[in-house]
Order: sequence, then structure tokens, then C-alpha cells
Amino acid sequence: MARVVVVHGIGKQYLGPHTLHGGVAPALLDGLRATGAPST
Repeated sequence: MARVVVVHGIGKQYLGPHTLHGGVAPALLDGLRATGAPST
């Protein structure tokens, strides 16, 4: 299994993991689907 590192960018250092996850996860899942990777 590959590991993915996501850099949150400037001005996001005080956001919690759930908030950051909400903005990134859908895009990552779309990318996985586009490659034909199995969904979880």
C-alpha cells in the first residue's frame, strides 16, 4: 500500500484533522477511482 503525504498549505495550521480531511479526502478518492483502484 502506498502512503500519501498531504501538505495543508499556508494559514491552515490551526485546523484540526477532521476539518483538513473533509477538504482533501473527496479529491483523493476521485483520483483513486479514476485509476481503477479498488474502493474501500
